[in-house]
Amino acid sequence: MAENGIIDLHGHIFLEGSMGAAGWCGPSIGTNPDGSPFFQVGNYRLDGVGYRGSIIGDLEVRLAAMDEQGISVQALSPNPLTYLHFIDAQLAIDFCQVHNDELAAQVRSRPDRFVGLGALPMQDVGAACRELRRCVNELGL
Repeated sequence: MAENGIIDLHGHIFLEGSMGAAGWCGPSIGTNPDGSPFFQVGNYRLDGVGYRGSIIGDLEVRLAAMDEQGISVQALSPNPLTYLHFIDAQLAIDFCQVHNDELAAQVRSRPDRFVGLGALPMQDVGAACRELRRCVNELGL
């Protein structure tokens, strides 16, 4: 672990366990017929981006990169493509709960190196407040 105390506040994460948690909107990850990877959210498809085994999707790869850069602690946050503020509130609530549970599990695996910033269903202010309280009080994010 880095000894210099550098804290990185901007570390987006891909959480395999949250794929499909937003119903029709996905998200989904896969491989194109030509073998190249894709990431898809709703109708938006990002071709050529391989999250699996990368710094955004693999904590061991991320930790090695953090060590190389002298980063002691990193704040893990949702991939902006999965904010999902445009979908039905209940789908967003469902997605955020699954996402935050997955994120908390990742942070718990290395609490000395990671803190987590949860996803909130901003289409429903009450639900966003409830999920924020759950993130902090139950999940430790």
